Amino acid sequence: MIRLKIKQSAKYTIVLKFNIKKEKFSTKYVNNLNIKKQNKIVETTEETSKLDNNSICETQSNQISKKNIVYKVLKHKKDKKIVQVKEKEDLELSGKPKINEIKTINKFRIMENLKSFSIFGSETIENCGIQCVENNRDLKIPSVTNILNETMSLEVKAILERWKKNIIDTYGETYFDTYRKDLLNNGKLFHSVIKSVLSYEETIIPPSIKSVYFSVESILNDIQTTYALEENIMHPMLRYKGIVDCIASYRDEIYLIDWKKSDKKKASLASTFDAPVQLAAYIGAVNASNKYSFKIHKGLVIVGYTNGEPASVHELKDDTLQLAWENWLERLEKFYKNMNKNN
Repeated sequence: MIRLKIKQSAKYTIVLKFNIKKEKFSTKYVNNLNIKKQNKIVETTEETSKLDNNSICETQSNQISKKNIVYKVLKHKKDKKIVQVKEKEDLELSGKPKINEIKTINKFRIMENLKSFSIFGSETIENCGIQCVENNRDLKIPSVTNILNETMSLEVKAILERWKKNIIDTYGETYFDTYRKDLLNNGKLFHSVIKSVLSYEETIIPPSIKSVYFSVESILNDIQTTYALEENIMHPMLRYKGIVDCIASYRDEIYLIDWKKSDKKKASLASTFDAPVQLAAYIGAVNASNKYSFKIHKGLVIVGYTNGEPASVHELKDDTLQLAWENWLERLEKFYKNMNKNN
C-alpha cells in the first residue's frame, strides 16, 4: 500500500492511496477544519477506481487540477512501480520547496579500449560500442556537431572567445549577433546550392554566396558520380548521428566530402580545427551502416573562400584518417562518460 498526502489548501487535504496487489486507486478529500474543531470525526469523500488490467502503462481518470497545474498518476504493470509525473509548471504547496520534474536517467556502457573500434565497422555485436543500459524516457541520439561542441578543447574555446570578443569590441554586440546569423544562413545557402548543382537542377546563385560558389566551381566540375547528398546517417553501434554533405567519385576516387566556407585562408588541414575529426566520424558511420556496396577509405575537406579565390582541397586518408578517427573516438568516449556522470 502506498499513501500520498497533498495539502491543497488550508481547508482541505487530499489523500491518495494505491493498493498494488488489489489494483485499486482511492482518493480522499479531508476537511481540515473539522479535524481541528472536533478532533473526533473526520468528514471525507472517497472515490475508488479499479485499474484496467489490459493496459501496460495507463493514466488514471482521477486527476488533481489546480489552475494550470496537472498531476497524472501512472502505473507500470511490469515492474509494479508507481511514478508521479508533474507536467507543466512546478507547484509550490504551503510554502514548501518546489516539486521538481522527474529527470531523464540514461546510463551507457562503453566498451573497453574504444579506440580499437574500426572505422570500417565491426561484425561484433555483443558488448561492442556504446550501449544504453538504463533508460527512463526521451532517449536521443546526439549529433556529431553537438558532441564536438561539448568536448571542445580549451585552446579552441579560447580562440573562439577571442574571435567573438574582437568583433564585439570593434562593432558592438548587436552587429555580432547579426553577423553570426548571416554566417549561418549563408552557410546553409552554400550547401543548398551545391546540392542543387550536383543534382543537375536549374540553379540561381544568390548574390550573397556568389564569390564562395565560384571558389569551388572548378571542383564541382571534377565530380563524376554522386552517391549521397545531404544524407542523414547514424552509427548503429557507437550511438551518434549526423548529416553527410556528399559522397561522390572525384577524379576517379570515392570520397566523403565536407564543404566549408571561410573568410580566411585555410592552407593546412590543421587550420580547419575539428573538420578532420568530423569527417572521420561521418566516414565511420557510413561504413558501419553497410548501406553501400563499397567502404569509404578517403575524405575531403573542401574550403571555399568568400573572396572568390580557388578553394583549398585537403585529403584525409591512411594514417591521417586513422588519427582523426581515434581522436573522434576519444571525444565520443568523453561525451558519454560526462553523460553518465551528470545523470
